[in-house]
Amino acid sequence: MSLHGVHIVCEETPYPADCGDAIDTYEKIRALHDAGVSVHLHMKTCNGDSTRLCDCCASVETYQTDHTKGKEDLVEKLIASPLPVLLENFYDCRVVEKLLDTGKRVVIRVRDEEGYMDREKKCGGGFRELWRKKQHVAHAVANGCIYACTFPQDAKFLSDELGVRHAPVLAPFVSWSACESRTGAGNFCLYHGDLSHPCNEKIALMLLEQVFSKCRYPFVIAGKNPSRRIAKLAEFYSHTCLVANPESKVITELVQKAHINIVPSLQPGRIYKLLHSVFRGRHCIANNIALEGTGLDAACHVASDTEAIIRLVERLMTMPFEPGEIELREQLLFPTYDNRANAARLKKLLFNPAYT
Repeated sequence: MSLHGVHIVCEETPYPADCGDAIDTYEKIRALHDAGVSVHLHMKTCNGDSTRLCDCCASVETYQTDHTKGKEDLVEKLIASPLPVLLENFYDCRVVEKLLDTGKRVVIRVRDEEGYMDREKKCGGGFRELWRKKQHVAHAVANGCIYACTFPQDAKFLSDELGVRHAPVLAPFVSWSACESRTGAGNFCLYHGDLSHPCNEKIALMLLEQVFSKCRYPFVIAGKNPSRRIAKLAEFYSHTCLVANPESKVITELVQKAHINIVPSLQPGRIYKLLHSVFRGRHCIANNIALEGTGLDAACHVASDTEAIIRLVERLMTMPFEPGEIELREQLLFPTYDNRANAARLKKLLFNPAYT
C-alpha cells in the first residue's frame, strides 16, 4: 500500500479552524503534509476561502450526500483510488460498508461517540440507533475498519456498548507546539469560546450571574456571535466586559495576559478552550467534565460549582504563576499532544495493516 497519500472525508470545512472539530482536522492535515503524506480532502461544505487548505492538500473537493447520486459519486471516487481513507466523525454507515466491502483500508476518527448516542436517545431513536450501530460496527471491524478515538472514554464506550475490543486512542491535534504560558501575574479573569453555541452561552451567563456578580475581580468574556443577553449583562457590571467577534490573535493575547482562564464545560470532549489555556495561559480553573480523559488534571484547579469557582478566583488572584508550573505542563502535554508523534501513529494506522 502506498505511503504517499490518503483521502480524508469530513462533514464541514476544516478552515477556518475556529472550533474543536475543525482544529483537529486542519492540524491533522498539516501534520500529515509535514510528514510527507499527500492529502486529498473531501468536505461536504466550504464555508470560506479554501486557499489555506490547498497549501497543505494535494486536492480539495466538496461532495453532496443529501441525494443518492452524490453518495455514489463519492464512493466510486474513493474506491477507484488505491489510497486509504480517513473518515472524520463520519456517520454514513452505507458509505463505510461499501468501502470496506471492496477491501479499502478505512480509519474512522471518533469524537464524543457517547454524546452522539445520548443526543439520539433524547430525540427518541436512541435504542434503535444503538442496535443499528452495533450491527454496522460489527461488520466494519470484521472487515478491518479501525476506530481511532480522540479520548479514552470514546474507546471505553466503543468497547462497552458496541463491542469493539481494540480502539486506539489518538489525542486531538492542536495548534500549539510548545507551552508558552507567561510567569508572573495578570489583572483579569477570562472566559472565551464560540458564544453562539448554547453550552458556551449558558456557561458565560452562569459566570456573569453567579460568580462575578459576587466576585469583584475584572472579568472578560470573549468570543464570536454573543447574544444580546450576554452583551447586556456584561455591560451591567462595572468590572466585566465583552469582546465580541475577536480575531484569533486577540483571543491568544487575552489568554496569555489573563491571570486566570476559566474553562468549565457541560459536555465531555469539548477541550480546545482548556488546551489553549494550558498551552498559553496562566492559572486555569476547570471542572471534571472539561478534564475527563485529557490527563491535564494536575495543570488545573478543579471547581465543581460556582461557589468553588469564587473561592478559587479569590485565592489565585493573589498568587503569581511560577516557572515550575510551566515545567509541569510541559511534562503533561507531551508527548500526548505532540502533532508530529500523533501523525506518525496515524500513518501507521493508515498504511500498516498489521498496526492497530
